[in-house]
Amino acid sequence: VCCLVPAFFCRERPDAAPAEPLALRAALRETLRNRAFLRMLAMNFAAIVATVSVGAAGFVLGIHHLFQGDQGAAATLAGWAGMATLGGAFAGVPLHTWISTRAGKRRAALLCLGFTAAAFLSFAWTLHPDRASWTVASGALLGFGIQGVWLMTAAMNADVCDEDELRTGRRRE
Repeated sequence: VCCLVPAFFCRERPDAAPAEPLALRAALRETLRNRAFLRMLAMNFAAIVATVSVGAAGFVLGIHHLFQGDQGAAATLAGWAGMATLGGAFAGVPLHTWISTRAGKRRAALLCLGFTAAAFLSFAWTLHPDRASWTVASGALLGFGIQGVWLMTAAMNADVCDEDELRTGRRRE
């Protein structure tokens, strides 16, 4: 129900005159010239690849390296790490919003990428049988950083579209 509120109450600004349709190749060529869009795309790609890679490898390492094949213990740890990731993400929302309003979205995005990189690097140290429970802390740090990456990416999407409209004279969200 809450998700329907914008659909019913938010209206787009009317265009003075409808834009001429743009052929697919021309649209792709124009899009690939937009450096801001390409940077955001690269940031998203890096975050997704890192998240999926570490997530998949981390569970397999948990089963076979941390718990010598005990799937139940690995699943329990993965559950706690997942909850810590969620907690870190929730904790990050107000702080990332505050940072972006003070320092700007770009700096906030870079800071969040730094936290995310630190979280991924920390797994190299916490994925060890003697300190397996410490992966929960890595998960919290990961949630804190990656949530900021997604928040800043979403916030900067409108900026990229506005910059593209200023440059090309077309609205091409």
